[in-house]
Amino acid sequence: VVSASRRRRKRRFMTPNWSNWSGRLTADAELVHVRSEDDVARRVAAAEPGSTIRVAGRSHSHMPLIPNDDTIVDTSGLNGIISTNVDDQTAWIWAGTPIAALGATLHAAGLALKNQGDIDRQTIAGACPLYTADAAGDSVRVGESGCRTF
Repeated sequence: VVSASRRRRKRRFMTPNWSNWSGRLTADAELVHVRSEDDVARRVAAAEPGSTIRVAGRSHSHMPLIPNDDTIVDTSGLNGIISTNVDDQTAWIWAGTPIAALGATLHAAGLALKNQGDIDRQTIAGACPLYTADAAGDSVRVGESGCRTF
């Protein structure tokens, strides 16, 4: 077993394996692609105490929320709508689902997004912690529009 600090020393000399869309932010953390809830649970359970695990969406933000020296999880394999409930006006959506993929599917189920920014390439995992503007131009936290993650 290789310690986290030894992995960090070794990675310093490697090309970064993660960057945001512009290349302004980079990291040479271990990049893990998950395809199921079990993949995520196994990864978290195997993490060394005190290590950092960050989840990357489409890496659109310029805020340094993702870069770290340990682990970055790519959720693009967790994609699509899990279920919808028209009566409650809710939908369960996988974290790696791009916002652009939601319109037609939600509409077919009789639902829609309450608020959608002009950039729709973000994933649910990336969009939930961000702020966007509503139709009146006021800043609205996407989470206040009904985005809940766990």
